[in-house]
Amino acid sequence: MRTSHITSFIITLLVMSVASCSGFDSTPAIDTQVTIATKERIILVQPTSKSTIPAFFQTKLPPPEQNDKSPFPTLSAEEAKILLLELVHNPKDCPLPCLWNLQPGQTTAKVAYDFVSQFGYIKTDELEIVSEYFGNSGGVGISHKMDDIHIVTDFSYYYSQSGEVVNLLHLYSYTLKDYGADPITGLPQLAPIWATEQFNQEMQSYLLSTILKLYGLPDEVLVGTWLEEADYYGSVTYRPFSLLLLYLQHGFIIEYQSIRGSIGEDYTGCPYESHIKITTWSPKDNVSMQEITEKASFTISIESLRPIDEVTDLTVESFYLKFRDEKTRLCIHTPAKLWQALP
Repeated sequence: MRTSHITSFIITLLVMSVASCSGFDSTPAIDTQVTIATKERIILVQPTSKSTIPAFFQTKLPPPEQNDKSPFPTLSAEEAKILLLELVHNPKDCPLPCLWNLQPGQTTAKVAYDFVSQFGYIKTDELEIVSEYFGNSGGVGISHKMDDIHIVTDFSYYYSQSGEVVNLLHLYSYTLKDYGADPITGLPQLAPIWATEQFNQEMQSYLLSTILKLYGLPDEVLVGTWLEEADYYGSVTYRPFSLLLLYLQHGFIIEYQSIRGSIGEDYTGCPYESHIKITTWSPKDNVSMQEITEKASFTISIESLRPIDEVTDLTVESFYLKFRDEKTRLCIHTPAKLWQALP
């Protein structure tokens, strides 16, 4: 189940200000799709003035169609919130590739479905939870509000070809800033934001330094950003920077997706200002890299990413030594000329 399956609707976002490691505001100008559990579509369009608050247009969509296996909640809103946040905060008894107490290659499809089905659809002023089932996949998404920040986590599972055992798991966590209700429609105005302490505290178990300390030297480290090509991206001013860690022997890949900055002749990406995607599988199973990358939905295709020692002054070993310290606030530098489109 892809991230878009967890949540019934897509938010198309365009925001005015750009973030980078050099200290700009962390709300980017963006033209991308971000999912969140909501019953409205919120379309943010780029205003003509240089206001720091984006202009918004909202339209309501009909609720998703239900089938005979659509989950219905058996937990209260408070019980569901406590359970899901505990799974995010304290996965101590569930080392990767385990996610949320599901173990790829071992957990049956029925157990995974029973786990998801207890949540159904729950909505309060501070919380929204959606769980869904799609034949050979399922998942649950939670969005909860902390001050003016929405922290969103989407969890997905996929059946094996036999349909009896879960063979892939996927987790995607990110943040949205709440600009308040639209004065006319009353619908929420949301935009993606990076570099929030709330997010880093909540996702402590999956931050880069934690992963490096727990699992050691990655098998491979890849980095990448969009190639620069004149007018190809139209009015988009946001560019992603992707850091990908492959732990093939452990059975997981983790992506740290940040805003690409620019310092001198270098592009930069700062892992401590990232959204996080994790895809896991059983290393004992014969799961192809093609299947893994299809479910992972990387920000940048894996074919466009490059080994860290080819495009930076870091090796896998030096990267590991520098970034395993939880206090580090280093950014990755790569020469911009390496990412220019070919003539």
